[in-house]
Amino acid sequence: MEVLDPLGRLVARESYDRYRAGTQQRLWDARELPAGSCIVRLVTPEHISTQRVIHR
Repeated sequence: MEVLDPLGRLVARESYDRYRAGTQQRLWDARELPAGSCIVRLVTPEHISTQRVIHR
């Protein structure tokens, strides 16, 4: 998982072990990031998912 600022700069990266197929949930502490919008990108060997989120 990568977190990018609105200009596309990498501000955080988390690496996780492999999981079985299916829905997974992971809690991530973003208190160190400033409030505002950011982009969260999840990269797997088969897929890349990107979503803009608001951090308060």
